[in-house]
Amino acid sequence: MGISVTGGVKVPQGKFSVTVPPTGPVTITPDAADFDGSDDRLFRSGALSTITDGKQGLISVWFKLGAENASGRMIHISDVTEGSFAKVDVNLSGSGKFAVVGRPTGASASPILNMSSIGTSTTADVWVHAMASWDLGAGPIAQMYINNVEDRAVSITATDNTIDYSFGDTAIGARSWTAGAFWNGCLGELYFTNEFLDLDTASNREKFISGGLPVDLTGGGDAGALPTSTAPILYFSGDSAAFPTNLGTGGSFSVEGGGLATCADSPSV
Repeated sequence: MGISVTGGVKVPQGKFSVTVPPTGPVTITPDAADFDGSDDRLFRSGALSTITDGKQGLISVWFKLGAENASGRMIHISDVTEGSFAKVDVNLSGSGKFAVVGRPTGASASPILNMSSIGTSTTADVWVHAMASWDLGAGPIAQMYINNVEDRAVSITATDNTIDYSFGDTAIGARSWTAGAFWNGCLGELYFTNEFLDLDTASNREKFISGGLPVDLTGGGDAGALPTSTAPILYFSGDSAAFPTNLGTGGSFSVEGGGLATCADSPSV
């Protein structure tokens, strides 16, 4: 009886074989949620659970516009006292640029983090993946990638200060302090946490996107724990029924408006 070697394992021929599982990112084809752009949003009154103010952050999201030149909020943390001076504002601007804004404690505070993409996303029914990470206490560092390609405007604001993450209410797909700036289109695999991940390292980006597809973010048995080894604050995944359930540690959200629909296709670029 001969001996064969499979993946470094000696296997007696004619008896059994060993299949060595692949290494690297595990891609998935998840459903996504469709926001109608008129009144749909997920809303949480009061501060996110488990979150603390800090200088670091990490965001990943797949999005698809429901109409040409659509815009709106993806993640918004504010309340009626601060209004448009949101402590966290992740959005697609009217010009189609993906933007991330953060502010410190204090009334009408100026941004200490304000970065946007160079490229624009204005075409309907085209999936886009965006991710950003920052560490305002180290450098500061502010990184942004669109479809796994570095894409961040040179002129940004990144100041060594603390973002007031624990302030106000949180909305997904609209403003939080008053309903408006509604997202028109699909959102999938929406992830946010107050940790830093060096996105200039390719293997770290592959924790979110690989081969143009979303990656299974499950890590150590916890939903969304793959990127940093701990569960994120926010993680929304799946179809219209599943997406409103926050799989992260930040607490539950309610659905407002006419209700979400399931996107017609899965995220991919």
